[in-house]
Amino acid sequence: MKRSPAYCGVILNVGGEAALLPWPPESPRGPLLGALIDCLSAHSEMVLLATVAGCAELAPVVYARGGYIVENSATNASRFALLRMALSEVLNRGRDTALVVPAEQVPVSGSTIAALCAAYNDAPHEIWAVRPVFGGKPGHPLVAGRDLIEAMLREPDDATPPQVLEANKQHVLFVEVDDPAVVAFAQIQAAGK
Repeated sequence: MKRSPAYCGVILNVGGEAALLPWPPESPRGPLLGALIDCLSAHSEMVLLATVAGCAELAPVVYARGGYIVENSATNASRFALLRMALSEVLNRGRDTALVVPAEQVPVSGSTIAALCAAYNDAPHEIWAVRPVFGGKPGHPLVAGRDLIEAMLREPDDATPPQVLEANKQHVLFVEVDDPAVVAFAQIQAAGK
């Protein structure tokens, strides 16, 4: 039976300047964060930026694109703490599936997200998540369904997303894609300038 999930884009920002890097670097049209929101918006009902406290400079970019911000009051919150906060908010807002990317992730193509969503929608119910793979390396966005979201919310604070995914690997579908952006990060590109 085909699923019909309500997708919510989730961008995780643990601080740093990557989200405000000009994007694309060769011919900037705006900040990387804006490109990520645009990328996720095309396949989501809403997009949330989960961020640490003190990142007020991101608000204009998020609000101009119709996104929402959820802020952790700790300035040194871990990526997993932000992820859990965001996933809880996904459920609170009536959505049951998240497209999760870190704020420094290079935006993937629309066809990549469409392929990941289609793979999740068509997967049997024992599949809780879909992860893209390029060149043998898993990347983002992670499609996290309700079962994986609930599993992450039950984990202790010192857990990490890779640990949770490994513990539930029988429920994760890896999909090979022809999109190097799934494993590319803007910080690496910025460092090479």
